[in-house]
Amino acid sequence: MASAEQRYQFRGKVISVERESRQITVEHDEIKGYMGAMTMPFPLADEKTLGRINKKNDLIEAILVVGGSGWRLENVVIK
Repeated sequence: MASAEQRYQFRGKVISVERESRQITVEHDEIKGYMGAMTMPFPLADEKTLGRINKKNDLIEAILVVGGSGWRLENVVIK
């Protein structure tokens, strides 16, 4: 049985874009109730979002979805 997904507010700065693996590495702020600030890779939920994030240092806000088969970023907004 898959575990229920949890959602967290997410903010950070893009460090790199890895198009082949459909993920971005982000230096993120503390994710309250989940983890402290750090730099790590995150998969994206869809190709459109990957296409919109086109450079290092983009500031983003998103929803971090945790559960099921891991984690991913959804509803990404480039600031």
